[in-house]
Amino acid sequence: MSSDPLPKDAVESHTDVLIVGAGPTGLALAIELSRRDIEYRLLEKNDSTVSSSRALGINPRTLQAFEDMGLLDGILAKGFRLTGQRLYRGDEQLVRLSTDSVHNDTEYPYLWILPQYDTEDALLGRLTELGGAVEFETEVAEFDQDEDSVTARLTHTDDGNHREEIVHASYLVGCDGGSSMVRKTLGLDFSGETRSETFFLADITVTSDWPSREALTWFHEDGIIAVLPIDGEDTWRVFAEISEVPEDERPVPTPEGVQTLLAGRTADERAEVHDIIWSSDYTVNQRMVDQYRSGNAFLAGDAAHVHSPFGAMGMNTGIQDAYNLGWKLALVVSGAADATLLDTYEEERRPVAEEVLGGTGPSTGLISSTNPVIEALREHVLSPLLKQERVQARLLSATTQLGINYRRSSLSQTSDVSPLDDLLDGGNLRELVGREWQTWRAPKAGDRVLDGPCEGRGGTDISLYDELHCESGFSLLLFTGKHEAADEVGVSVAQAVADQVGDVVRPYRIVLDKLPSDERDVETLIDKDGTLHERYGALTPVFFVVRPDDYIGFRGAVSNTVPLDEYFNEVIGLHVNE
Repeated sequence: MSSDPLPKDAVESHTDVLIVGAGPTGLALAIELSRRDIEYRLLEKNDSTVSSSRALGINPRTLQAFEDMGLLDGILAKGFRLTGQRLYRGDEQLVRLSTDSVHNDTEYPYLWILPQYDTEDALLGRLTELGGAVEFETEVAEFDQDEDSVTARLTHTDDGNHREEIVHASYLVGCDGGSSMVRKTLGLDFSGETRSETFFLADITVTSDWPSREALTWFHEDGIIAVLPIDGEDTWRVFAEISEVPEDERPVPTPEGVQTLLAGRTADERAEVHDIIWSSDYTVNQRMVDQYRSGNAFLAGDAAHVHSPFGAMGMNTGIQDAYNLGWKLALVVSGAADATLLDTYEEERRPVAEEVLGGTGPSTGLISSTNPVIEALREHVLSPLLKQERVQARLLSATTQLGINYRRSSLSQTSDVSPLDDLLDGGNLRELVGREWQTWRAPKAGDRVLDGPCEGRGGTDISLYDELHCESGFSLLLFTGKHEAADEVGVSVAQAVADQVGDVVRPYRIVLDKLPSDERDVETLIDKDGTLHERYGALTPVFFVVRPDDYIGFRGAVSNTVPLDEYFNEVIGLHVNE
């Protein structure tokens, strides 16, 4: 930091986490810290949240995260479900993709359309409920760090007046967008490319006969044009490629100019454009930082990765960055876990961003290219393929981000689990092989936790998500099956783990068809129809550890509890109670 003296009215303060940028990523991170009673400061250099629609799509994995954060109702109170996408050449429909092809391994198997200003309002509303706030018109002028903390000089603007403040924080997180000041100060490489594709974007009000819950794309020799409903009524987002269009011939952001553009590339002369709400030109960038962490400073969201807007991945990936980092920061700041836990943030999230960049760049080129060879490939090979339900399901599944896993993470551990261990005393070979197959298909360590129906002690019908989403720490699930003796052993182990690590881990036992009569401090869930046991391959007694972000961290047999102890004490680095 500069050695210049501070103004006389400058103050010094301390906080645990300094969050720079109050977009969706910064707001989500603040919520995650607020839920866990961690002190933070959330700074935004602008005077409010965004006023334009910007990012529009919220995918199923982010909806699950929002449910856990306690703001899903606010998200679903506005917006609508996108039901499909149609591809055209002129007035000929080449293919229609239906979101019905998305697998139903979630209560939200769809893309939810909601303007970013409404998404940020819902996030800010939830943050306010938790007692948090955004410090608007507050900017980080500069910062530096030593081994133990970050020191930042803030500039506040109040009614045109400026005042400065020095803040000492244990950690700083840059959620300040693609032009991130935090990233530049850290000197991190933002490697990648500026692609050749340039798009004209506009939010318009229009009278048309377009299906109000579907996105439409037309291929044209001058470049593709696509329209996406914003409010499910008469407000739409227009994307038009203008890479090959001379500067003096590019669309004029007026109702007449956009209407001419639509008529020329869609062959739809019935659409009547009334107003331009917002417009911009956008050149596709595919970039990512070489590291997500530098000392005690982290990057998340667009500050760490930017890419093509196709697929609605940007905002979702950033929110899930925050969802991953938040619980880790909370455990370390509170003293419940070793600081080495924070190294797993980059380990887990950087590969996700790499995969997103690896998919959106080529997809943009394939969809937008006017090369005759690519056009022929798209029309005669891609379009017929997209008519196949299996291909549609695979394509749409990739956009849900439900398949993201952390199997290769150092936080994902498996102890040997095999039904053969306890079933060799009975049953024929075919039965044993079938059971082995079911166990193999069960969720692995690093996979997203699976939901299913169950009954609580009060006889209330709930789902596993309903129960786990009440928790902000780890959950230890003991599936007992029909083994009463294993139930006794497992409950003792689960209780011992909970006693050792305090409130960080909450144990559950999941039984098949009866409520145990004991009064142990282990919550019991009844899997009445066996759905949960089947989904988790729990043919023999087994433990699953569910992380605070809904991923399975550990899977292991009840018959060997040493790996479970090692997981909490050594892998996660939880500090045990004396």
